[in-house]
Amino acid sequence: MNKKIRILAIFLTLPIIALVILNGHQIKEILKEKSRKEGIEQRKQIAQLYKHDNNAFGIESSLEYRDFSYVDVNLLTLHIAVYEDNNPDAAEVTIHDIEDYLSSEYDEKGKLRVLNQPKNIADFVLWYSYVGTGHTLDLISCLRNYSKDHYDKYQDIGIFEMDIDMLNELIDDYRNCPNKDDYKEF
Repeated sequence: MNKKIRILAIFLTLPIIALVILNGHQIKEILKEKSRKEGIEQRKQIAQLYKHDNNAFGIESSLEYRDFSYVDVNLLTLHIAVYEDNNPDAAEVTIHDIEDYLSSEYDEKGKLRVLNQPKNIADFVLWYSYVGTGHTLDLISCLRNYSKDHYDKYQDIGIFEMDIDMLNELIDDYRNCPNKDDYKEF
Protein backbone atom coordinates (compact mmCIF):
# COMPACT_ATOMS: atom_id res chain seq x y z
CA MET A 1 0.00 0.00 0.00
CA ASN A 2 2.90 2.30 0.68
CA LYS A 3 3.95 1.96 -2.96
CA LYS A 4 0.43 2.89 -4.17
CA ILE A 5 0.45 6.04 -2.01
CA ARG A 6 3.82 7.10 -3.43
CA ILE A 7 2.62 6.56 -6.99
CA LEU A 8 -0.59 8.48 -6.25
CA ALA A 9 1.43 11.29 -4.62
CA ILE A 10 3.70 11.46 -7.68
CA PHE A 11 0.71 11.62 -10.05
CA LEU A 12 -0.87 14.38 -7.95
CA THR A 13 2.41 16.30 -7.52
CA LEU A 14 3.44 16.29 -11.20
CA PRO A 15 0.46 18.40 -12.38
CA ILE A 16 1.01 20.83 -9.53
CA ILE A 17 4.70 21.18 -10.46
CA ALA A 18 3.72 21.63 -14.11
CA LEU A 19 1.22 24.36 -13.16
CA VAL A 20 3.82 26.14 -11.04
CA ILE A 21 6.34 26.04 -13.89
CA LEU A 22 3.73 27.19 -16.42
CA ASN A 23 2.56 29.99 -14.13
CA GLY A 24 6.17 31.05 -13.53
CA HIS A 25 6.73 31.19 -17.29
CA GLN A 26 3.52 33.20 -17.79
CA ILE A 27 4.47 35.63 -15.03
CA LYS A 28 7.92 36.01 -16.58
CA GLU A 29 6.33 36.77 -19.99
CA ILE A 30 3.90 39.26 -18.45
CA LEU A 31 6.75 41.06 -16.69
CA LYS A 32 8.82 41.04 -19.88
CA GLU A 33 5.90 42.57 -21.86
CA LYS A 34 5.31 45.17 -19.13
CA SER A 35 9.01 46.10 -19.21
CA ARG A 36 8.95 46.33 -23.01
CA LYS A 37 5.88 48.63 -22.92
CA GLU A 38 7.50 50.82 -20.25
CA GLY A 39 10.64 51.06 -22.40
CA ILE A 40 8.59 52.14 -25.40
CA GLU A 41 6.76 54.73 -23.31
CA GLN A 42 10.03 56.05 -21.89
CA ARG A 43 11.54 56.32 -25.40
CA LYS A 44 8.44 58.28 -26.52
CA GLN A 45 8.81 60.66 -23.57
CA ILE A 46 12.52 61.18 -24.29
CA ALA A 47 11.75 61.81 -27.98
CA GLN A 48 9.21 64.45 -26.93
CA LEU A 49 11.82 66.11 -24.70
CA TYR A 50 14.27 66.21 -27.61
CA LYS A 51 11.58 67.77 -29.79
CA HIS A 52 11.02 70.54 -27.21
CA ASP A 53 14.78 71.12 -26.87
CA ASN A 54 15.34 71.23 -30.61
CA ASN A 55 12.48 73.65 -31.21
CA ALA A 56 13.65 75.98 -28.44
CA PHE A 57 17.25 75.90 -29.67
CA GLY A 58 16.43 76.73 -33.29
CA ILE A 59 17.09 73.22 -34.53
CA GLU A 60 14.93 71.76 -37.25
CA SER A 61 12.24 69.65 -35.60
CA SER A 62 13.64 66.28 -34.61
CA LEU A 63 12.80 63.62 -32.04
CA GLU A 64 16.41 62.80 -31.27
CA TYR A 65 19.53 64.40 -29.89
CA ARG A 66 21.17 67.00 -32.10
CA ASP A 67 24.46 68.67 -31.25
CA PHE A 68 25.15 72.39 -31.52
CA SER A 69 26.15 72.15 -35.19
CA TYR A 70 22.43 71.84 -36.02
CA VAL A 71 21.51 75.10 -34.25
CA ASP A 72 20.36 78.07 -36.30
CA VAL A 73 22.27 80.59 -34.19
CA ASN A 74 20.26 83.57 -35.46
CA LEU A 75 16.97 81.90 -34.58
CA LEU A 76 18.33 80.88 -31.17
CA THR A 77 19.46 84.47 -30.61
CA LEU A 78 15.93 85.65 -31.34
CA HIS A 79 14.44 83.04 -28.99
CA ILE A 80 16.79 84.12 -26.21
CA ALA A 81 16.02 87.81 -26.81
CA VAL A 82 12.29 87.17 -26.54
CA TYR A 83 12.82 85.03 -23.44
CA GLU A 84 14.80 87.82 -21.79
CA ASP A 85 12.16 90.41 -22.70
CA ASN A 86 9.32 88.27 -21.36
CA ASN A 87 11.13 86.94 -18.28
CA PRO A 88 13.38 89.70 -16.96
CA ASP A 89 13.76 87.95 -13.58
CA ALA A 90 14.62 84.53 -15.03
CA ALA A 91 18.10 83.10 -14.79
CA GLU A 92 20.20 84.11 -17.79
CA VAL A 93 20.55 81.62 -20.62
CA THR A 94 23.24 82.22 -23.22
CA ILE A 95 24.25 80.71 -26.51
CA HIS A 96 27.36 79.45 -24.72
CA ASP A 97 25.17 77.70 -22.10
CA ILE A 98 23.26 75.94 -24.85
CA GLU A 99 26.42 75.10 -26.77
CA ASP A 100 27.84 73.53 -23.61
CA TYR A 101 24.59 71.66 -22.92
CA LEU A 102 24.52 70.28 -26.47
CA SER A 103 28.20 69.29 -26.40
CA SER A 104 27.24 65.74 -25.45
CA GLU A 105 24.07 63.70 -25.27
CA TYR A 106 25.14 62.38 -21.86
CA ASP A 107 26.40 64.16 -18.76
CA GLU A 108 29.54 63.23 -16.83
CA LYS A 109 27.56 60.58 -14.91
CA GLY A 110 26.45 58.89 -18.13
CA LYS A 111 22.84 60.10 -17.85
CA LEU A 112 20.92 61.70 -20.70
CA ARG A 113 21.26 65.45 -20.43
CA VAL A 114 17.72 65.92 -21.68
CA LEU A 115 16.59 64.25 -18.43
CA ASN A 116 19.00 66.30 -16.28
CA GLN A 117 18.94 69.83 -17.67
CA PRO A 118 20.49 72.76 -15.85
CA LYS A 119 17.71 74.91 -14.38
CA ASN A 120 18.24 77.89 -16.70
CA ILE A 121 18.04 75.61 -19.78
CA ALA A 122 15.01 73.72 -18.42
CA ASP A 123 13.18 77.00 -17.70
CA PHE A 124 14.00 78.34 -21.17
CA VAL A 125 12.83 75.16 -22.96
CA LEU A 126 9.65 75.01 -20.88
CA TRP A 127 8.85 78.67 -21.59
CA TYR A 128 9.52 78.29 -25.32
CA SER A 129 7.43 75.12 -25.53
CA TYR A 130 4.37 76.82 -24.11
CA VAL A 131 4.52 80.48 -25.10
CA GLY A 132 7.72 81.31 -26.94
CA THR A 133 6.78 80.60 -30.53
CA GLY A 134 4.21 83.36 -30.91
CA HIS A 135 6.39 85.91 -29.13
CA THR A 136 9.36 85.07 -31.36
CA LEU A 137 7.25 85.58 -34.49
CA ASP A 138 6.16 88.97 -33.14
CA LEU A 139 9.77 90.01 -32.52
CA ILE A 140 10.82 88.88 -36.00
CA SER A 141 8.06 90.98 -37.51
CA CYS A 142 9.04 94.03 -35.44
CA LEU A 143 12.72 93.64 -36.29
CA ARG A 144 11.96 93.37 -39.99
CA ASN A 145 9.87 96.53 -39.86
CA TYR A 146 12.50 98.32 -37.80
CA SER A 147 15.35 97.30 -40.13
CA LYS A 148 13.37 98.50 -43.19
CA ASP A 149 12.86 101.84 -41.49
CA HIS A 150 16.61 102.01 -40.80
CA TYR A 151 17.74 100.86 -44.21
CA ASP A 152 20.90 102.98 -44.13
CA LYS A 153 22.22 100.89 -41.24
CA TYR A 154 20.80 97.43 -41.94
CA GLN A 155 20.60 97.54 -45.73
CA ASP A 156 18.39 94.85 -47.12
CA ILE A 157 19.95 92.02 -45.16
CA GLY A 158 17.44 89.51 -43.84
CA ILE A 159 17.41 88.73 -40.15
CA PHE A 160 18.49 85.16 -40.80
CA GLU A 161 21.28 86.20 -43.16
CA MET A 162 22.82 88.78 -40.80
CA ASP A 163 25.96 87.91 -38.94
CA ILE A 164 25.35 87.44 -35.24
CA ASP A 165 26.93 90.76 -34.24
CA MET A 166 24.67 92.70 -36.59
CA LEU A 167 21.62 90.78 -35.38
CA ASN A 168 22.47 91.54 -31.75
CA GLU A 169 22.94 95.21 -32.68
CA LEU A 170 19.54 95.24 -34.42
CA ILE A 171 17.88 93.67 -31.36
CA ASP A 172 19.53 96.20 -29.04
CA ASP A 173 18.63 99.13 -31.30
CA TYR A 174 15.01 97.98 -31.47
CA ARG A 175 14.84 97.40 -27.70
CA ASN A 176 16.13 100.91 -27.07
CA CYS A 177 14.05 102.78 -29.63
CA PRO A 178 11.47 105.08 -28.07
CA ASN A 179 8.72 104.19 -30.54
CA LYS A 180 8.71 100.38 -30.50
CA ASP A 181 4.95 100.22 -30.94
CA ASP A 182 5.29 101.80 -34.39
CA TYR A 183 6.96 98.60 -35.62
CA LYS A 184 4.37 96.17 -34.32
CA GLU A 185 1.85 94.67 -36.69
CA PHE A 186 -1.60 94.48 -35.20
